[in-house]
Amino acid sequence: MNIKTNFGAQYPEWLADDLRKLEDAFAEMIDGIAADHHAVEACRDCVHEMRGMGGMFGYDLITSIGDQM
Repeated sequence: MNIKTNFGAQYPEWLADDLRKLEDAFAEMIDGIAADHHAVEACRDCVHEMRGMGGMFGYDLITSIGDQM
């Protein structure tokens, strides 16, 4: 089974979900809704997930942006 072929087409949908999660976590961080460490960790987890999956499916720009974050 070739993961890139079988799941790569779904990656943009997963990325959209991850971006929404990142946006929500970032908003919590700015608004002070969540404890600081929780919101920062949620942002880090989202970026880590996007970065890894981007590399796996050949979305090098996503990986590069994730590295910068």
